[in-house]
Amino acid sequence: MITAGYSPVEPYYHGNNMGRWTDVYAVGTSLRTCMEGCTPPPAIDRHQEDQLILAMIELKNRYPSFLLKAVDWSMSIDPTKRPQDVGELLNALARQAAGLPQSRFTDLPQSQRPRDTV
Repeated sequence: MITAGYSPVEPYYHGNNMGRWTDVYAVGTSLRTCMEGCTPPPAIDRHQEDQLILAMIELKNRYPSFLLKAVDWSMSIDPTKRPQDVGELLNALARQAAGLPQSRFTDLPQSQRPRDTV
């Protein structure tokens, strides 16, 4: 199944190998969509002539650089240059986030915390 803007280049070509790295592309494009407020161009267009400005450049003053690097890494057109699975991406993010201030969410009284919807 192809979803323009969220699917990597692999499903556009018959017989191309797809795997966990394919899902990582969708994670990267979903993050970028949330950050930028618009869907990235379809991967098939980027494969022919990539005019997408890297998140590290386009959004550099709005988000931490480690997060922008992760988005760009996840959205690489070449599947061998992406994280090979979500675990690899999460590990990279966790290493970078380790030094950031922790959320104060746990300091809220239980009555002020959002309820689980699951």
